[in-house]
Order: sequence, then structure tokens, then C-alpha cells
Amino acid sequence: MGTLRKNRKDNPKEVLNSKLKKGEVSHAQKGNIHVIKWRDTRDVSMISSKHKLDFENVVDKFGRSKFKPTTQTHPT
Repeated sequence: MGTLRKNRKDNPKEVLNSKLKKGEVSHAQKGNIHVIKWRDTRDVSMISSKHKLDFENVVDKFGRSKFKPTTQTHPT
């Protein structure tokens, strides 16, 4: 798992060029590789071969509830 630079070779263009609003997500999968772009205060691009796309409810320091991507591994 790691962050992903937008200009990396062979990135899925439909995911990384998508315009997202706060809280939205774009996702592509090829085999067991997941590429995820998520927007909170800025765009975050991630790539993983061990994690599935899922969200969890998180409470911030002001008591507001948000959905953020989780890093749970695939069941084997």
C-alpha cells in the first residue's frame, strides 16, 4: 500500500483525471491491484495489492462524523 503520483506511467487515467467533490471516491482494479483516488481537503491517490475498497466512519476533533477509506486487508 502506498500513495501514488498522478504522473506515474500506466496509471488508470479515468481514475486520476476525475474531478471529485469532498468525500467522493474513484476506483479502478486490475487483477489484485486497486488504484483509489479520494478527496478530503485535497486529492489523495493510493495503490494497493492487499487492501479492498471500503470506508469507515471516523469522528474528527470537532465531533463531526466523516467516511474515510479503510486499510483492512482482503480475507484469505
